[in-house]
Amino acid sequence: MFLTVHAAAGVVAGTFIPNPLGAFAAGMASHFLLDRVPHYDPPIVDGTAKDGVLKNPVFRRFVAVAMFDLAIATLLTIGLAARLTPNAWVSLAAGAFGGVLPDLLFGLYRLTDSRSLRAYNTWHHNNHFNPKKYPVTFVSGMSTQLVTLAFCLFALFSPLTT
Repeated sequence: MFLTVHAAAGVVAGTFIPNPLGAFAAGMASHFLLDRVPHYDPPIVDGTAKDGVLKNPVFRRFVAVAMFDLAIATLLTIGLAARLTPNAWVSLAAGAFGGVLPDLLFGLYRLTDSRSLRAYNTWHHNNHFNPKKYPVTFVSGMSTQLVTLAFCLFALFSPLTT
């Protein structure tokens, strides 16, 4: 899933869980749950900086999309936090950070080839839905992301949270 969707799910967690640590944990949990949903991700190649992956044009395009996506996720979080009291936005931000952290760790692994992150990366990769078992097209994969994002925004603007 795109970081924007993961951040939005984390924001929902932070809205309903006023404790920042709880919101962070719920945001991370939402990330791993959403990764199980068949969805579209931009193409990426295997490898780390040590393998020379940073020179690969497919990987560079993936990084460009991820950076744009992270900027949108950040703006979404700030925009949603602006409507809350200063005490409430800490949990909201913690939930959003928990929602995107697993993918940020994936990126950090690609840059460092850290042994401890390698084990995490393998686990994170294996937690995703299997595109060979559940093939998705660009349209169906993006649709699941848009529906998920819409659901999160609906939850955020429902009478329970306004």
